[in-house]
Amino acid sequence: TPGVTRTEYECRRERLFRVLPKCGMLLLPCNPESRFSADAKYPYRQDASFAYFTGLHESHSLAVLTKDVAGNCRFVLFVRAIIETDVTWHGRRCGLEAAQKYFGANESYDFIKDRDVLIDMMQEYGRVLLDQSVNESLTHFVLDAQTDKKGKGKHFRILKSAKLIQQIRVRKSEAEIALLRQSAEIASYAMMETMQFCRPGMLESELSVQFEHSCRVRGAARLSFECSVASGANACHLYYFNNNSLLRADQLCLVDCGAEFNGYASDITRTFPVNGTFNAAQRELYEMVLQVSDKLIAKMRVGFTAKKLESECSKLIKAG
Repeated sequence: TPGVTRTEYECRRERLFRVLPKCGMLLLPCNPESRFSADAKYPYRQDASFAYFTGLHESHSLAVLTKDVAGNCRFVLFVRAIIETDVTWHGRRCGLEAAQKYFGANESYDFIKDRDVLIDMMQEYGRVLLDQSVNESLTHFVLDAQTDKKGKGKHFRILKSAKLIQQIRVRKSEAEIALLRQSAEIASYAMMETMQFCRPGMLESELSVQFEHSCRVRGAARLSFECSVASGANACHLYYFNNNSLLRADQLCLVDCGAEFNGYASDITRTFPVNGTFNAAQRELYEMVLQVSDKLIAKMRVGFTAKKLESECSKLIKAG
């Protein structure tokens, strides 16, 4: 991954191994592919946790991290084997050899053909940690495997993995901070260009397209979430994504969006006058909110919680 070295991925897995219980195995599923129509797919986006610990951005993949009773750890990747006819159509994939050579797996297996290997591993370790919401197909496979072929009963327990993963991911490395800053910079330039592009008579959707274009030409793979462009009263709706109203000269317009750059997302919300000039009432409200924002930013420091910030924000707005 640009900006993240192989050594950093190894360090991430090492931190995860430290908190993984003995006789436990963590399954990190890939995101499934999503169909746009009968013969077309949506652009693929990898599950964030899978990408965080592996750096692999391919579907039909599974990462397995294990720790035995003696504390010995291993990293296993299940990936699709390379088939030359597939290469002709879709280009090169990772394959079993590269899973070890370039992605650091101790062992690699075929995602399609080697399901029995996965079942044996789950039965061997006894405790399987899994986020069941990521990949429905894999979740069903694991649940079915809890009962053996003769239906004699459960051979392993399935535990939630979210907290274990979150306590690793919450602390950002210097490389991650640099990527987050670059993501924020891309979105900031996109927001400024979108403001300058805005004209009365445009559709809200035109600003959404402009924002995405500005992000992508600076290297963002995609938007970090669906862009909300809400003019006038539309901005009163917290989850407005229709983006189909005409922009009027006397209105304010709210744009809420961000960029995803090498897996790291930014999120910016700004409100500005469609015609480029605040009227008196709009300026008074804008400046009040800006003052509150500046005061809250000044209070942000280690130990000052988000809940405290929210409480302080409410007080300042009410006093406004």
